[in-house]
Amino acid sequence: MGPNIDLIDIGHGVDLSNLMPLTKLLVWTSHSLYRFVVGVDDLYVEGGTYFPSRTSADSVGARLGRHSVKAGWIWVGLSMEILVGDRYVVTSPVHGIVAEPPGASTVH
Repeated sequence: MGPNIDLIDIGHGVDLSNLMPLTKLLVWTSHSLYRFVVGVDDLYVEGGTYFPSRTSADSVGARLGRHSVKAGWIWVGLSMEILVGDRYVVTSPVHGIVAEPPGASTVH
């Protein structure tokens, strides 16, 4: 990983409220890859079955079983609960998170 990219280890998570606008997150779950972009007052998600294009998310939280345990967090080892409008999407468990701060460039 380059100096501008952070890999979040198992047992750790990301507090979305502490991220600067335009921070990008790549989140791998058991079945899908999600890309989040933090806005000034909003959050966008793309990926998985339910978000084939960039979609404004109302909230995201880490979830253990049927109980939301960390609102506003994405946590390695837990599922994500993503609220878009009146629909909740619960993902398979998160296996990895890569955070890319604003202005960082990566080669794909």
